Amino acid sequence: MWKEDVLVDQKGYRLIDGIYSRGEVIGNSNVDKMLLAPGTDFHSRVRVPGSQSYFDCAVVYHYLERLFKGFSAKTVLDVGCGDGRVTTWLLENTAANIVAVDCSLDSLRRLQRRYLAQSEGYERRVLLLQCNVVDIPLRENSCDFVWAFESLYYLLEDYQRGINELSRILTDQGLLANCDRDYEYGLIYELLNKGPEALLAADKTKLMPEPGEEGDLQARLLTRREIRQALKANELYVMAESPVPAISVMVSYLNSRGLFVDEIQRYSAEMVSLFLKLLPETAFCKSTIFWSSKSQRGAPF
Repeated sequence: MWKEDVLVDQKGYRLIDGIYSRGEVIGNSNVDKMLLAPGTDFHSRVRVPGSQSYFDCAVVYHYLERLFKGFSAKTVLDVGCGDGRVTTWLLENTAANIVAVDCSLDSLRRLQRRYLAQSEGYERRVLLLQCNVVDIPLRENSCDFVWAFESLYYLLEDYQRGINELSRILTDQGLLANCDRDYEYGLIYELLNKGPEALLAADKTKLMPEPGEEGDLQARLLTRREIRQALKANELYVMAESPVPAISVMVSYLNSRGLFVDEIQRYSAEMVSLFLKLLPETAFCKSTIFWSSKSQRGAPF
């Protein structure tokens, strides 16, 4: 079985409702809060026209479609998978086996019960794993595609450790795609939503508070240069950088103020087409996808 091939010494892991877990995850304050909260229902929100997830995932799926036209992977690691908005896309559009990792057991349970259990054959292709990203019980060089979308910044000061761990798991010819909150975007977000004082505080602390059910999470704000340096420290070569536009956040801001809500829903599909058309030249980003590898090679698409 492929799952036994990729799992290393399980260090006390056991199956809990089809999910490999130690029953606890040790980490920073963000991890503690995520363990208490049910996790964001991204899987449902992706299907709601006008929502931020609806627009963001259109961009993500666009990039993945382009990638897998010329790239194949045997085993994929989806880091911070939540309830599976990318895991499900990979199942439906590739032949890869997927290791879906998250610290939230509730999110993994939703992925298992709402989707995997309802789809014949999919459970065999997915290993659900509750753990901290800095200590994933997978073998070295076991995954040839690693996807980490807006998840590593929650590691705060352990960000470099997270990159180290993903590099350890990545095969020599594999591809890492990591994407984290853009520093400038974080400052603008704080200014728009909380005012100048919050803007200045975010610049000083390099942190962006995010409201959560169990208290604010802290997201580390990183410049693109800092992310490149973190990758370089692991001898990962950046082949390409792909923008994730901040327009979706502007739309979310309008929704939160009750502005143009009906129009946003009505024209969501047309807006997605426009956002995708603008992608190559987008300058104002909420985040950037860095495509990197241990070997110097051409751009993935």
